[in-house]
Amino acid sequence: MLRKRGGKDKVSLRYDEFANVVMPDKSIKRAKIITVSDAPNNRDYKRMNIITKGVTIETELGKAIVTSRVGQDGVVNAKLLQATK
Repeated sequence: MLRKRGGKDKVSLRYDEFANVVMPDKSIKRAKIITVSDAPNNRDYKRMNIITKGVTIETELGKAIVTSRVGQDGVVNAKLLQATK
């Protein structure tokens, strides 16, 4: 928790091993994050496994794109792109 102006608190995420993944049938499942597979905003994020909004992650369910602002919201939300078989 970080203290902001006016006494407000902000939850920031430093490390997480699970993501809330939205499935194609609109259900939500909790999946283990394996690695960062693509980072269009910074190529070093893939190498260092830094998760930000817009990064493609590999989960146990398949590839997913991160839709939440992890450093601002304190949670990893993602949308499934391709399911593994």
